[in-house]
Amino acid sequence: MSKHNRERRMGGNYVAPAIAKAQQALDDGTMRRGQLYRIDIYHDEWCALVNGNGTCNCTPIIRPPSRIPLPEEN
Repeated sequence: MSKHNRERRMGGNYVAPAIAKAQQALDDGTMRRGQLYRIDIYHDEWCALVNGNGTCNCTPIIRPPSRIPLPEEN
């Protein structure tokens, strides 16, 4: 699969930065393997991805990973 097709399938220009942010969090110890995390990505309201018209064409805000407690911790 070509890089272009992979980016279209994955949603566009925010995927690589989100993965990089997750990798950075793993590297600096903010994220630990075996835990559950979420990364919030906020797109502009006019973004083609949000409107269902194509891939992301905005510069979204990508928040740092935040840990989600496991069910046994609640």
